[in-house]
Amino acid sequence: MVRDICDSGEKGVNAMAEFTVNGAHVAPQKNIKLLRFLRDELHLTSVKDGCSQGACGACTVIIDGAPCKACVPDTDTLEGRTIITVEGLSDWEKEAYTFAYAEAGAVQCGFCIPGMVLCTKALLDQNPDPDETEIRYALRNNYCRCTGYVKIIAAVKLAAQIMREGVIPDAKAKDWRLGSRVQRLDAREKALGTGKYPDDYYMDVTMGCDAQGIIQGVKAVVTSDTGGYMSLGGPVLQRACTHAAGPYAYENFEIEGTAYYTNNPPAGAFRGFGVTQTCFATETLLNSFPLESRAQ
Repeated sequence: MVRDICDSGEKGVNAMAEFTVNGAHVAPQKNIKLLRFLRDELHLTSVKDGCSQGACGACTVIIDGAPCKACVPDTDTLEGRTIITVEGLSDWEKEAYTFAYAEAGAVQCGFCIPGMVLCTKALLDQNPDPDETEIRYALRNNYCRCTGYVKIIAAVKLAAQIMREGVIPDAKAKDWRLGSRVQRLDAREKALGTGKYPDDYYMDVTMGCDAQGIIQGVKAVVTSDTGGYMSLGGPVLQRACTHAAGPYAYENFEIEGTAYYTNNPPAGAFRGFGVTQTCFATETLLNSFPLESRAQ
């Protein structure tokens, strides 16, 4: 089993710590979360910021051989540690894991996949032939909002086979005929964390409150770019509009939502399913209220 050593340690003990990231020696100039250092200072885009609360696993990296959520430890607790992100995998590992996840159909929105890949590597480095129970345990801290994990587990099994045999097999379907089950064209960039995500929700939200800070009403217009094939674009838009009010009690709420087909990459069924987008807008407006009003 892969043990989780993601421990923030004693803060401030080793300020200005020095450690290794993907084989390179680094020395942060200030104490910040490892996630922020990797993304903002080293520009390693495979380390996704999904929650910043140690909950979702999208930012998983490998520290001294074990998976760790990068949003948990502070940089000043990492003295002498060795950290690996997807960018630090060998060329062989990149090819093997990309093929396994693409062939198994495990890549959808792709936001969680780099973290899943590193959990896969950490597991297979210690256990080259894991059973399904061991795979599930290794993935336990990584959330996927697109799938039921069945195909991700299949991807880990295929990756294990590839690593044991040292050979990447041919794809099962290569003819691209109508009805063939083929690998996604964007599977590689999603697995390696290099894919770019379009802005697929545009919102114009107005909120008002009385002198006591009680919300009196909200008006919102939500526009969704659902891509070329509308991957659940309708249901996602419906959830976005339904949950836009947030968990607050008020009667006056008007919202208009429209989803458009475009020539952008398929969108729709992604992390949060629309809820996080409109709730973010609502919470941002609440943060702009005077502090005494928010206390109500």
